Amino acid sequence: MYLDRNSKVKRVKGKDDVPKGHHYAVLVYKSDSVFIPGDERSRTNPGHGYPERYETYESFEHYVTEDKAEWESFVKALHFKGEKNFIFFEVPWLGSLEVSVSVK
Repeated sequence: MYLDRNSKVKRVKGKDDVPKGHHYAVLVYKSDSVFIPGDERSRTNPGHGYPERYETYESFEHYVTEDKAEWESFVKALHFKGEKNFIFFEVPWLGSLEVSVSVK
């Protein structure tokens, strides 16, 4: 949505897409509404059954790059396209989990 073909900024689709070392990231927050129609009972007998409603779902898009200039350009492009619901940050490294089992 926000990327051009030659951009070094990539949208993260899973944890394997995130660089393990130093990189730059952007999170763009989204809110989508879905209309859910009411059931027949609520239409024929108001106050009963399940009435029509909208449900809102919150999500976000995660973008990463190891190129600071590309990151800065991407953030500026988001701003100039009118996007207001995003954050951006520099990541020194990813954390790691080490588990050990000891039998005595």
